[in-house]
Parts: sequence; C-alpha cells; structure tokens
Amino acid sequence: MPGKHALIVDDSKAARSALRRMVEVHGLAVDEAESGEDALDYLRNRRPDVVFMDHMMPGISGLETVRLIKADPELATVPVVMYTSKSGEVYVGQARALGALDVLPKEVKPSELFRILRTLNLVPERREPAGDDAASPPGSAPVAVPPARTPTPAAALPAETLEEIGRSAARSLALGTHLARLQESIGLQISALRHDIQSQCRALAQETARQGRDTPTTAAPSAGCGQARSGFGALILLIVSALLIITSYWLYNLYTDTEANLRNTGAALATLHARDIHLRNRDDTRLAQAATQDEMDARRRQGLLLDALQWALNRDTTFGYDQVALGDPQVRILRILVARLAASGFQGTIRLNVHFARFCLARAADGTLRLAPDATPVSACDEIGYARAHSPDLAGDESLGFAAFLTGSPLLQNSGIRVQAAVAKDTAPQDNSAEQQAAQTAGEWNRVASRYNRVAIVLIPERGATPAPGHAAEGLMPRAGTDAPGNN
Repeated sequence: MPGKHALIVDDSKAARSALRRMVEVHGLAVDEAESGEDALDYLRNRRPDVVFMDHMMPGISGLETVRLIKADPELATVPVVMYTSKSGEVYVGQARALGALDVLPKEVKPSELFRILRTLNLVPERREPAGDDAASPPGSAPVAVPPARTPTPAAALPAETLEEIGRSAARSLALGTHLARLQESIGLQISALRHDIQSQCRALAQETARQGRDTPTTAAPSAGCGQARSGFGALILLIVSALLIITSYWLYNLYTDTEANLRNTGAALATLHARDIHLRNRDDTRLAQAATQDEMDARRRQGLLLDALQWALNRDTTFGYDQVALGDPQVRILRILVARLAASGFQGTIRLNVHFARFCLARAADGTLRLAPDATPVSACDEIGYARAHSPDLAGDESLGFAAFLTGSPLLQNSGIRVQAAVAKDTAPQDNSAEQQAAQTAGEWNRVASRYNRVAIVLIPERGATPAPGHAAEGLMPRAGTDAPGNN
C-alpha cells in the first residue's frame, strides 16, 4: 500500500535493521529513532501509521514513551506496538494498560508481524487460490486472485495474455446467450410456418368445397392439400434441422476451444501462484536467516565487549593480608559497574570469585600467626596458610558497607542485575606458579601471594548464563543465600 509509514524506535542498530527489512517486505516506508526522546521529536512533525517501540533504552524507557504518546491528545491515536525481549503476563498487561496495541518478541516471526499489520489494515489480506475456479460454468467471467504482495516479473502474466483471457470469456458468454436466443427464434419460426401451412390448407379446402358444388369430384383437392401440406412441412423441417445441426456444430467447436483456453489459463495461473508462494517462502527464509545472523553477530560482539570489560576490571582487585575480601573498594567498583551496565541494557549476574592466597607466617610470642619477616627462609616459616579461617559463605570476609549494598542499593532494584559472591574452588593457585616455586625467603613468597589474594569479577549475561571467555573453567562453591552457578 503506497504512502504507509512505520517508525521503529530502538537503541540497537542491528535490531532496527532486522525489523526494518521485515516491515519493508510489506511495502511500508520505514523511519528510525534511537531513543524515546528522538521518537517524540519525530511525532511532533509526522504521523506514522504504526510505531514499533523497544522496551529498554537509554533515557526515557519504551513504556514511559508510550505513556507520553497516549497522554498527548494529538498523538493518542497513533498505534504503538511494543517489541522486546521481556515476557510475562505482568509486563504485557502493563504495556497494554499504558496504551500499547500489542507486544511482540524481539525474535518476531513474519506471520506475527503480518498479523499486526493486517489488524491495522496496512497490508492486503492474503488470499489462498480459489478451489472452484476449475468447476466454474463455461462462459463465466474469470475471478482475479489478488497477490499477497507486490508481484514480481516472474509472477505476473503478460498484458496480452490477460486481454486474450478476457476476450475469450466474453465471447463464450455472448455465444451462450446468442445460442439461447437463436433456439427460441427458430422455435417461433417453426410455429409460425406450421400455422401458415394450416391456414392455407383450410383456405384451399374451403375454396375447393365451394367449387365442388359445380363438379362431382370433391375428394381430390382435399387429398392434394394433404399431400402438399405433408411435402411442404417435411421440407421446412429438413431445412430447420440442417440449420440447427450446422449452428450446433459451430457453437460446439467454439465452446470446446473456449473451454480449452480457460483450462490452459487456469493451469498457468496455478503455476504462477505456486511460483509466487515459493518466492514468498524463500524471501521469508532469507529474512529469518538474516535476523538470526544479526543476532549471532550481536551476541559475539557482546561477548567480546564483556571480555574486554572483565580484563579491565580485573587489572587490580587485590586485597591486603589483613583486609576483608569484600570491602569498601569492591563496593565502589560495583556501584559504578552496575550503573553503567544498567544504562547499557545489560541483564544478568555479576559474580565475585574470591581467591585466598596462602602466606608465609611466623608465630608471635602470644601464639598468633603473623607475616614472617622478609628475610626468613621459606623453609623456616611456622606455617604456610591463610590470613584467617574463612567459611564458604564468606560470612567473616565482607564489610558492613558491602552487606548493605547487596541488600538495599537502589541500583539492584528492578534492574535485572544480580550480584553473587563465592569462594573460588581453586583458591591459592599461586602454589603451583613458577614464581612461588622459586621463592627462597618469606618476603619473596608473600609478594607473590599478595598478587593472588584477589577478587575476580565475572559478567554473565542472562541469556545462556555463560561466563565470558577466560573464566568459564572457574569452579565455584555458592555462597549461602545466593543462586548456585548456572541456575540463572
């Protein structure tokens, strides 16, 4: 349908491109906006026939944008369709309560998109080929089957063929009418001729009767009239029969040719319709493959970005021998990280894997263990162990500020981001390092241990719940009260 416009609002260029290609297949012109603010600016000057609105966007969210559109009397009649990765009856009900016409998934199927556009009368209704075309009575006008989309050159009949089909059908209809009228006219002529013959015979008989009074022979004229009437009637019937036979033969041949032309035309239309269905299915398959490839590319790029971000975050996450593992430095990092991830639309888990290193310790006079003097030989260390006993749930290794952040931070409320903390199963990995094996003194040993006394940050997107490359092999003991690894 010419002149129909759609507006796609999404901060993801890949998502906009995928949906744009699917909408343009149906002949709609498509405009794009990257945010809710851009969409409102666009709607101040233009009125699209439909708006496809993403849910999670920087700045104004999709639901807030829908509310603002429906609150404006001049924009309230613009149909808005949400398309998002979120699901559930609560979200769908919220979107419709704010005025959204419907909610589509990000991986929208062509049939779902067609249903929405058909509901808005933005595309013609798809019609299946009529099964009674072949059974139509001869002489009936052919019924045109409108294509579901703009016909391609391969799916279109030449204009000359269509004109010939129309002329053949018109001739068949006209000949059928002419035959009926001709039969009626011939019947009337036969009746008139029979009436004239009978009238002439009666008149001849009356004239002969008058003349018979003067002559003794009265039966001869009557016999002659009967013979004349019989011979003349037979001649008339013979002529009429010959005309009927000739006309019927001519009409039969014409009807046979017309019926054959209609059968050939029906077969050609069926072939072209099957070809059009094949082309439509091929186009739908290509669109689905393109959308799938775009999604795979987006996931691969997301994985690379998350891997780079994790590398930057883990450059320096160590904590001192006498410090708690989850303290204020980690809280500062988490505040910034959660805010940035929420703004970018990330949903998933931030996992904190705590590695405890073993230090070279010496026993003081009061019996407590402390870091051995740097010059102490490693063999003279009273114990190679941890700074303190730590439990799998990290109960004694987090500060009050960290605990308050996990339980009460607004950044973690309704953001789709969770924080988990657990003791790494392969804690104290420095024992097998070349540096550790080469250490001769307590100072050398403890310097290596201080680098392994750290918190590793792992970002796990919600879809698939797969750690980014480089951290997939870390086995974890789940912290009490948190979800076990892989359960999200």
